[in-house]
Formats: sequence, C-alpha cells, structure tokens
Amino acid sequence: MVKIYYDDKNILKTAFAAIDADQALSIIVTGWSARILRRTLPMYIKYFYDRELRNEKKKKAEILRFVPLGIFTPTFWGIVNKATMRLMFIKFEEKNHSLVVQFTPHTSG
Repeated sequence: MVKIYYDDKNILKTAFAAIDADQALSIIVTGWSARILRRTLPMYIKYFYDRELRNEKKKKAEILRFVPLGIFTPTFWGIVNKATMRLMFIKFEEKNHSLVVQFTPHTSG
C-alpha cells in the first residue's frame, strides 16, 4: 500500500502512479481539508452509489450541496475521479485526528 499525505508536493504524481499500477493507496488528510472532506465524502458516496437517488430531482439537489464544498479540494477530487474510473473501492476513516482515505483495487476473482 502506498501512503501519502494530502499536503505532499508530489501527491498527484505519486497517487496516479499507484492507481495506474493497481496498488492500494492511502491518503492522510489533516487540517481544514480534512474537515471539508469529512462532509463531502459521504455526499459523494451517496450521490454516485445510492440507488434511491435515481430520481433526477433528488440527484440534482444532492450535487448542489456537494459542489460548493468540493471546489476547495480539487486535487483530492482529481485523484478520486481517476480511482473511480479504475473501479477502485473508496473507504475513509478517522485516525489520530486525521482523515485516512483508502483506495483499494477491484480484484476480479
């Protein structure tokens, strides 16, 4: 598993290399970015994976809640987008006053 901090200078290069190599990736987020992501990650998961949001009005209302907060962490959402396109699973948890976001590859088996 590749572990990187969100405020690392080479986060995109390191994260994209891990995703392209189908390696598990863990991003450790602290500070104000963690506070924002604690709110936006559940919204993201609900928007893209909740079967009840098939109704377009509900879906539109949910994305309108997400966008204003999501614009503060564009690098993170670029990584999420690439991981999602590679069918990686997303899991997040709170550890030692930090938010740890894990991306694990989808294994066909």
